[in-house]
Amino acid sequence: MKGWLDTLEAGLTTTALAEKRIITIGTCYSGIFIPSLSKKGRAILSSAGEGEVSVRGGKVPGGTSLIGEKFVDELIKVWSRQDLHGAFKSASKTVSDYAKKQNDVNQHPLLDDDGNTIGHFDLDGSGDGDFVAGVKLTDSVAVNSSKLPTDIYQVTPTTTLSVSETQKTLWLVANNNSAVAAAWVEVNRPDTVTTSSSGGQVITNTENKLMSYNSAIDRWEFSYTAFDLPGSYQFFYYTRDQFGNVSPMASSTVYKQKTDNTAPASFQLLSPDDNSTVSTMTFFQWAPPSN
Repeated sequence: MKGWLDTLEAGLTTTALAEKRIITIGTCYSGIFIPSLSKKGRAILSSAGEGEVSVRGGKVPGGTSLIGEKFVDELIKVWSRQDLHGAFKSASKTVSDYAKKQNDVNQHPLLDDDGNTIGHFDLDGSGDGDFVAGVKLTDSVAVNSSKLPTDIYQVTPTTTLSVSETQKTLWLVANNNSAVAAAWVEVNRPDTVTTSSSGGQVITNTENKLMSYNSAIDRWEFSYTAFDLPGSYQFFYYTRDQFGNVSPMASSTVYKQKTDNTAPASFQLLSPDDNSTVSTMTFFQWAPPSN
C-alpha cells in the first residue's frame, strides 16, 4: 500500500499533490498500518489500534446480511454531516462505546494526519486532527447536524426497572419525525453473546426491533417486554429516510434490578466529630455499614 501511494503521489501534478489524501482502513488491527503509511499530506484513519479487533454492525431490518465494519459505517454517515475532524471524534466515541457494550470489546480508532507516524484516538492536544479540519465529504455537507430531518434528537433516558417490571416503552424523537421512513432499535441483552469471524472481527448477535410512529405524542416507539434477566440492557437507535440513508447511532441503557439486591444500611461517622474545628488537611473515617 505504501508503494501504491508513493507511486500515485510521484505521478501527480503540483496542483493535485497539494490536495489532501485521506486513507481509511476498516479492518482489525488496522493501526499497524499507520507507521508505514504516515506522511505529510496524508491523513491515515484506522478503525482499531494495532492490537485490537474491530466490531461489525448489526442488521438493518429486513436485511439478511450484517453491516460491514462499524467504525467506517458510522464515520461515513457522520462525515456527510460535518467536517472530518468532527466526524472522526464523533464516530470514534460511538464505536468505542458500541464495541465496549458488545462483550467488553476494546476498539479505539486512530487518526494520524501530521506525518509523525503516531495515530491518536483522543485528538485534543495530540497534534492530529488539524490537517483534516474543514475537510468535507461533499460540497453539500450540512455542518450543523441538528438541521438534518431524520437525525435522532432524543431517545429513552437511562432507566432502572424494579425486579417485578418486565416491560418498558423505548422511544426516539427525530428532528422531523414525519421525514422518517423507518425507525428501529438494536437490542443488546445481558445474555447476548458475540462471536468472531475467521479474521477475528467481532460479530454482534443482537436483534433489531422495528418501531412504530405514535402520532399522538410525535415519537417512534417499541414496547420491549423481555426484561427477564437482571443486568444492563443496551439499546442502539437508528432511523432511515425515504432514500435509504441511515442516521448515525444513538444509544441508551436500561438497568434491571437483581432480586435481594438491597441497598446497604446507614453508616456512622467516626471522625472528625460533628461541629468540630479541624485543620485544613484532615481525614474522614467511617464505620462500615451493617450489611
